[in-house]
This record gives sequence, C-alpha cells and structure tokens, in this order.
Amino acid sequence: MINPDLYTPQYVKDELLRYGGKNVHGRPLWRLVQAEKRTVIRGGVFHDFGDRMPDQTGFAPDGRFAHQQVKPVSTHVGMAECRLYPKTKGWILEHWFPPQMFGTKEWWTSQKGEGGYPLLGPYPAEGDYWMLSGPWPAIPSLEELRHKIRGYEYAMDQNAGDPTARINAFVAECEQAKEKEWDEWENQRQYAIKHIVRPLMNTVSLTAQRERQRVLERWGIRSFIPAGGNL
Repeated sequence: MINPDLYTPQYVKDELLRYGGKNVHGRPLWRLVQAEKRTVIRGGVFHDFGDRMPDQTGFAPDGRFAHQQVKPVSTHVGMAECRLYPKTKGWILEHWFPPQMFGTKEWWTSQKGEGGYPLLGPYPAEGDYWMLSGPWPAIPSLEELRHKIRGYEYAMDQNAGDPTARINAFVAECEQAKEKEWDEWENQRQYAIKHIVRPLMNTVSLTAQRERQRVLERWGIRSFIPAGGNL
C-alpha cells in the first residue's frame, strides 16, 4: 500500500496534529495527502487499459464528435489495490472516522464481488480517513487548512444531536462546492471547444494540427487525429 502522506511536508503534519488533535489511537484526526496516492484494497473485476482511457471522446476524421470504447489490455478477478478517489487529483484534506461510521463488520464483509471476493476489502477495524475538503493543485496555506477544520467543527456543532447527520451535512456541503467548481470548469471547456478547437479544425496545416492536439489534450479531449494527419 502507498503511504498517502509520504510527500506531505513535516510542517503541515505538525500543524494539523497541533491544531486538529489526535484520534483514540494516537494518530492525527486530520491529514493532508495527495489524492492520487490514496489507495485501498478492494475485491472484484479489474481492467487494465494500459496508458489509454476506457472511453475516448473527440473529433472523428469527418470533423464530428465521436465516442469510442477501448478494450482492456487484461482483466483480473480478485483483490487489488485501487485509488480511493479515482477522479480526484491534487492535495486533499482527510478526516479520521471511527469504524462504526463505515457500518458493522458483518455488513461490510457481507458485500461480495464477482468470484466471492470481499467487495470492500478488509474491514477498517481502527477506523479510516475520508476526504472532506479539496482538491488543491498545490499545498494550501496553514491558515486555509485551519479554516477548513474550523468549518467542519462548526458544522458538527450545528447538528450536535446526530453524529451521522452532522457528517452527512458537511459532506453534502463539500459535494455542492465541488459540483460548482466542476460546472465552472465545464463551462470554460465548452467555450474553448467553440472558440478555439473548432476554428483550428478548419485548417489542415501541420502547425495547426499540432496546436489542435495540444489544445485538445489541455481540455481533456482525446483526439482521433494524429498530428500531421488529414481531416
């Protein structure tokens, strides 16, 4: 398993421990980690696509948008180490939760994947961490981290009667914030497609094709047209 806070600066760890406190096991209640390095053990069917994406969306040779399914290089049934947040990139702030927040051990182990493997992996008997804020492209300031912790604690106080409701309310607020950020990014992406990508499609020069490829990759679009190819 990857140590998710291996690259977290020590001064950040020290401040989160000082400001956020410890859990019942003597570990920090809060930690800042890289989402790409946050992994868990899961059971099921796993597909390896190599360096390709499972789905590709981009411009077909006739200039229209097209969708293409990519076949996996290999398939594995069993247990595997997986990213906990597969669509998240950057630095995230996680909070530790006790095991009861993840359900009973009986329920957890009863979840079976294909082949009878435990779908959720080993039960978190000592609790586990879960993302409550982020992601950030770079390490946030200590004051911003303290602000996030204060916000969480305030949300907990506002729903003091029901710990589950407190957590659900805070997670819902975080999800709404992430959805807003995603909507803004998607609006920018669509603007770029309309005003940058489509005009580039009208020319067949080698320079323009290379620029088109660079723009497509910048906005997360997989082009089916190699640099130097013909429209």
